[in-house]
Amino acid sequence: MRKVLALGLATATLLACVRFETEVFTSNAFAVLRSGPWMAALIFAHNSLAATAVTAGMSFYTAVVEALPERFRNRDVFIGKRAGLFSAAFATLIVFNSLLIGAGTAALNLQLIPLWLPVAIIEAYGMYLATLYPLQRRAFASNMAKVYFVFLIGALVETAIIHACVYGL
Repeated sequence: MRKVLALGLATATLLACVRFETEVFTSNAFAVLRSGPWMAALIFAHNSLAATAVTAGMSFYTAVVEALPERFRNRDVFIGKRAGLFSAAFATLIVFNSLLIGAGTAALNLQLIPLWLPVAIIEAYGMYLATLYPLQRRAFASNMAKVYFVFLIGALVETAIIHACVYGL
């Protein structure tokens, strides 16, 4: 029960941090875009914090399910046995939601979709892994390193696209 409470508290704290950081990040988007080489680091930190909160939330979910009596665990069949499908749906929802926040609404412009599609695919894959590993009870350091590596690649690609658009390269 202590594990469940600790994970619940960690998840709530991370969600509060993500909310605050997202407000700061989106309100200072132009400063971030002009930060030069720091832009990739800021984007990576932003995405990594969100992935950490998702991983903590999914770990909390699995801990709650494990703490339930056996008769209530049967309701976990869909998510537990179909972790890949659930993770894909969740990642799609998160990435679509991020497109709607702040300046991301411009990414919904049909002319810009091919430009941002690689970033969306990379970030969706990162969110998929961040959701999948805890649901499969495999949220080990080596697997989480893979998640953060995917987000590092995504931040570098996103920075390259922004620089290409701004400087016309």
